Amino acid sequence: MTATGVPPLDWTPVVGFGALALAVGVTALVLLRIGHRVVGAVQLTLCGLLTLHALGSWP
Repeated sequence: MTATGVPPLDWTPVVGFGALALAVGVTALVLLRIGHRVVGAVQLTLCGLLTLHALGSWP
């Protein structure tokens, strides 16, 4: 007999999108630091979207 109940929380999407957002954010900061303003701004926007997606998948 197995117990029926609430399945365990799945943290995979949160950790995955969070790590991807962190990598994109660090890349954006490096690009801004070396003078690539447009590409860095696009990367920061993408980082923000990934962060919102990670927070949206929070269990």
